[in-house]
Parts: sequence; structure tokens; C-alpha cells
Amino acid sequence: MERLDALVEEKERKEIMTGCACRYPKSDLREIGRRYEITRDVEVEVLETVLKGDEVCKIAVHLPSD
Repeated sequence: MERLDALVEEKERKEIMTGCACRYPKSDLREIGRRYEITRDVEVEVLETVLKGDEVCKIAVHLPSD
């Protein structure tokens, strides 16, 4: 980040970093938000695993099986 800071202005840095960011489908984000409301767990990896239907993960975060 320091090198990027030295090379470009703040606006361009934001554009570069935003362009590199992962983009989740909105439907997944809604589901992640719903699961967060239930669990208050901020570990995205856990929530992504739940989204994929991993029963062990659902048990670990105390969610009912679908």
C-alpha cells in the first residue's frame, strides 16, 4: 500500500483498490446478511460455508438445518 500511496493520488488509489475487490452476488450478500442477523458472527468464511449447505458448519454456528 505504501508503494501505491507514493505512486498515485487518493482518488485513483480508491478506484484501483475498488476494482480489485471481490464482488459477491447480491443474492449471496442478502443471505449472508440474514445469517448474520441470526448468528451475529462476522466470520465470512463460516457464513460462506453455511451458504454452501455444510451441515457441520450449521451445527457449529447453532443454525437449524434447512
